[in-house]
Amino acid sequence: MMEAQANKFEGWAVVELFGHAKEIGFVTTQYFGTACLFQIDVPELPEREFTLQAPQWIEHEGRTVLAGEGSKVKRAASVGRSRLVGPSAIYSMTPCSQETAMIAIERMQPRPLMILELKKQDAPQVQWPETDRGSRRRRGTGTSLRNPLKNSKPKWPHSPGSEGQAV
Repeated sequence: MMEAQANKFEGWAVVELFGHAKEIGFVTTQYFGTACLFQIDVPELPEREFTLQAPQWIEHEGRTVLAGEGSKVKRAASVGRSRLVGPSAIYSMTPCSQETAMIAIERMQPRPLMILELKKQDAPQVQWPETDRGSRRRRGTGTSLRNPLKNSKPKWPHSPGSEGQAV
């Protein structure tokens, strides 16, 4: 039993669990008799303000707006938590630094953002091709571009409404 306790892991890690779950935090090995569990401690995050590094869709005043890169937002605090998982529940465990773990926790937790200062995101400019009234039809065929089969006749003998019968 003493030999089993010598194999311990302690450190920050991204732990991927079966069932598409993921935990990020400080991982320690806990022994309960002969049972081994990994304790994942996710730290408490205080309320904080930051600037968006990329555009993001955000609920604001009852509607969804595109907050541009450089918008200042505030994220609510989140409480810390611990989770014990068995080795058989773990798909992979990737050790990392505390700084990397904190960035990953921030990105993973789906808490709503509150806009403090909205930087407008320029709408993409779409260049539509020039059209005229005659461009909706194929030139010389008289068939519509929307349904090229609209004016065509069936070419197989067993189709409904055809003159011939199936042979």
